[in-house]
Amino acid sequence: MEDPNDYTNGSSTDMDLANLEEINSVENFYNDIPAQMEKHLEFVVANKSGHILLGSSNLTGRYWCGSVWYYLDNRLAPDVESSNAALEFTGGLTDCAFIDDHHAIDGGVIDFITIKDNDPGNIQIERTEQIEDHGYSVIAVKLTCSGKTAITASMDMSIRVWDCHTKACTHNYTPAHTQEVTSISPHPKHPEMFLSSSLDGNVLLWDLRASKPASCIFRDLDNCPTAVSWIPSTSGDSPPYVVGTANGEMHLRDYKIISHSLTTIHPFKRPLFRISPNRFRPNQFVAVANETKVQVFTLDVETLNTGYCDESHTDFVRGLDWLDENTFMSCGWDKRVMHHTF
Repeated sequence: MEDPNDYTNGSSTDMDLANLEEINSVENFYNDIPAQMEKHLEFVVANKSGHILLGSSNLTGRYWCGSVWYYLDNRLAPDVESSNAALEFTGGLTDCAFIDDHHAIDGGVIDFITIKDNDPGNIQIERTEQIEDHGYSVIAVKLTCSGKTAITASMDMSIRVWDCHTKACTHNYTPAHTQEVTSISPHPKHPEMFLSSSLDGNVLLWDLRASKPASCIFRDLDNCPTAVSWIPSTSGDSPPYVVGTANGEMHLRDYKIISHSLTTIHPFKRPLFRISPNRFRPNQFVAVANETKVQVFTLDVETLNTGYCDESHTDFVRGLDWLDENTFMSCGWDKRVMHHTF
């Protein structure tokens, strides 16, 4: 009689190993599916098709975990049951950028993820690469205008440039600033150029083609820059940029003029957090601070005009992205996703 506990038979062993691998793969698959969406929504990013990735973090619980959620219909966010795919992370999420319609880079540890939708009824998000390169939390992930490289900035004062195809770090600036980096903004036309701001009071202009790539174009040690962004305009290769500061001011600047701002306004009472240019319409952008307000601005020659304003959020607004020239999305720590049309 054969011993039922004897696994020396080759076929039985192969069968048991195959079953074990199948069980493990199923367990791993379900281990990556979030049990719930965390309250604090950190970003919302849209691809060319209008599909969105929504990132959430648990900032007040026992574990600082996070998750990313994919919606084919952006109007259904943040309903969990309506999500088409989701992926869980062991740390909080801060930012994300679509490389193309199916690939993205996620914040925190640098995670390259792929959205597989070969079967319309079985869409999955898979982690293709995880890189622990920064020494502390990543606060910004931006894709350059070429779509071939991405830039990440961290609280460890460093900035890295990544090849999106090979997933290799091509430039490592450690430290890039003498204090925490607060934001980065790739140039709208030149993939080798970008801006960075920091709590050290400086905004730096970077040119990867130069032997000394960084030069200071804005400095305020008493009112540190907390957000910076190029604003695509009709002015050719020399677009203006906007600096948001810790006291809620916004400075319209020309990088060729470092002595003064073109104009300064004070639309917020708290530190600027995010500036999102309207990629469908030049001279326009939306901005948020550590407040509940979202505000649209339009450039008119050398002035900033305020436009659409909404204060429907009940906690800090964190994420912004445009769907078309008249519509943008916002999300925040109140676990709400809102569509704004003006």
